[in-house]
Amino acid sequence: MRWRVAVALVALGAAVVPALSVAARRGRAASGGVKVTPAGGSGTTRFVVSFRAPDAAGPYGGSERRYSVTASAPQGRGCDSSGAGSVGSARQGQLVHVKLAPGDHWCRGTYQGSVDELMTPLCLPVRVCPQYVAVVRRVGRFTFKVR
Repeated sequence: MRWRVAVALVALGAAVVPALSVAARRGRAASGGVKVTPAGGSGTTRFVVSFRAPDAAGPYGGSERRYSVTASAPQGRGCDSSGAGSVGSARQGQLVHVKLAPGDHWCRGTYQGSVDELMTPLCLPVRVCPQYVAVVRRVGRFTFKVR
């Protein structure tokens, strides 16, 4: 009996270890690779954040998957200390670009940003719909400087 248990555990381990290795590689690939250009600019610069979509964005069962790009810096007077954009449609692995532009002009300083994969309910008009936003994963982080 103990011999059968040992054989079953070895067989299970042979199946689980490769699966965990693939998942770990996927996790590493999805955790970085976010780039912003230019790395620095003036108060009116338009920054472009680029990354590869780990998953397709768009309808997904009863939900909708999208990517949120946000950046912020210490608040100043009469300037924009944050910027945001999103990607609602993309193929898995597609290189996507999100422009961050100030309303008037950026505040001076270093902006810290992130790209997050989000899930929300896919709601049809005239239907009661639950309201939630689930963070699936952080795709990556980025910084840029405004002089």
